[in-house]
Amino acid sequence: MTTDTTPALPLDTSSRACAACGLPGDLRKTPHGALVLLEHNDPVAPLTAADIPARYRWAPDGHFDVIRLPEDAGPEAACQVEHQLVCPAGDRDLPLPSARLRERRRLNMDRRQCARDLYDDGPGA
Repeated sequence: MTTDTTPALPLDTSSRACAACGLPGDLRKTPHGALVLLEHNDPVAPLTAADIPARYRWAPDGHFDVIRLPEDAGPEAACQVEHQLVCPAGDRDLPLPSARLRERRRLNMDRRQCARDLYDDGPGA
């Protein structure tokens, strides 16, 4: 049985955004009652188990909550990645074994910079 022991990034539960980088995500409850922020999945090219290290794979459990994807799930099993793995303000030493995860982190870095630019150049700037 797996447990929810992944150290979490701080969450803003009112906005469903990562408090470290400000990017939105899917805030879901685990079977143990913990909250986990997941990346929005790309409907055109969703991430699969082959793209994500086992401890960061989450799948819906049918009740709008999530469970860790079982380790015996096939490599093509659809799942969502925990945001902290690809957070642009997170731990750069976390493993990104797939090109698709490295691309997701780069995309998040760009999204974060765009949001900062909009904020810095917005009204009253």
